[in-house]
Amino acid sequence: MPEWLTNTTIAADSFSAMEGGWRLVMGLLLGGCVAIVYQFSHGRENGDSRSLHATLILLCALIAMVTMVIGGSVAKAFSLVGALSIVRFRTVVEDTRDTAFVIFSVIVGMAAGSGMYLLPVMGIVAIGGTAVALQYGPTNWTHHRETYELTIRLPANISPSESLRATISSCFKRNELHSVSTVKQGTQIKYVYLVQLISLESIGEVTKRLGQAEHVQCVELNSKP
Repeated sequence: MPEWLTNTTIAADSFSAMEGGWRLVMGLLLGGCVAIVYQFSHGRENGDSRSLHATLILLCALIAMVTMVIGGSVAKAFSLVGALSIVRFRTVVEDTRDTAFVIFSVIVGMAAGSGMYLLPVMGIVAIGGTAVALQYGPTNWTHHRETYELTIRLPANISPSESLRATISSCFKRNELHSVSTVKQGTQIKYVYLVQLISLESIGEVTKRLGQAEHVQCVELNSKP
């Protein structure tokens, strides 16, 4: 191994076990703050997003631990990069803001692991406040309505008519055809739309109205996980 890796000039951090434990605790607490900001800024749009909440908290603490393990050692940094490169993220991120919060949690965890507490607190206040303001501000930068999956089944020899498409457009604030597949051994075609309701109170009326449309054999409206 090159000498510049083993004999680095960067001074390694030296801290007691109590200080290390305190940094981990701060990583968990600050990760919890990031998760709270995520929930209030846009987490409610995605329905049950507890999985990402837990990921943000644990990721922050894990990054804090990794930062303490690396310390000032360049050799450890390269070794950990090689070891962690086997980890792959297979979950598709549907909202780019989720990626931003994952990066947010990583940065806060690095700060906590380095013993810097004031900077991540200031970052959570500033960035979290901005995220909430963008969500609930008067300019309506982001969509504040939960996304639903609308499933409509039609006979195989019938395609969605103009009247049905017009009904869907009038019932929802937004609609987008997501997938088309055959069911019932090819006798029916299932159309799945991603939609946003105009109001939660209209769920029953919307479902009834679509169910009464011509040739429609089944209507399902489910909250998107």
